[in-house]
Amino acid sequence: MMGNKVSLAISLFLVTLSFNTQAENVDFDRWYIKAGLGHIEPKSGNGNLTPGTLDVGSSWGPTATISYFVDPNWAIDVLLGLPFRHDLSIGGKEIGSTKHLPPTVSVQYHFNPAGSIRPYVGFGVNYTALFSEKLIGAGDLQLGNSFGLAAQLGVDVPVVDKWTVGADLRYIDIDSKASLNGTNIGTVNIAPLVFGLNVGYKF
Repeated sequence: MMGNKVSLAISLFLVTLSFNTQAENVDFDRWYIKAGLGHIEPKSGNGNLTPGTLDVGSSWGPTATISYFVDPNWAIDVLLGLPFRHDLSIGGKEIGSTKHLPPTVSVQYHFNPAGSIRPYVGFGVNYTALFSEKLIGAGDLQLGNSFGLAAQLGVDVPVVDKWTVGADLRYIDIDSKASLNGTNIGTVNIAPLVFGLNVGYKF
């Protein structure tokens, strides 16, 4: 399964390179940076662990993206951000917390790059690093890192010169192996929806 996902990531990269060879003589802004705020909403009932059903709480945090346009429609996008913190609970009782970083690389298609409303879609891969797990009381909780697919819908609206405002919605496939005191206790299927608001600049 991991090999298939790596192959898909390589294929996406090669596709963008092929578009770049067709757009070398076209004059357009190639770089696009955005900064904003993201809300991560994990699915409910994230995992049936040995102690019970684990729930991962939602979280807000600052985000940033860097995009490189290989032609006016196609772009390679990288999602960045500071660590997001999530509360963990079992049966409605808080048991601890964790943090994670979800860098995501996507290939985007922008439908109306010169219009007053600029929708786009994206598809790519995500690597999520989970760390700083803390339990209330005794015990050592460990959540494994995750590699999965990601999809995106978004829209940008130009406001002045090269500045834009925008919003996007992402789905990220995040599955984490959980262990307690070194013993495997199950898999946490976080699979969040990520809603973001941003301000962008193209150059």
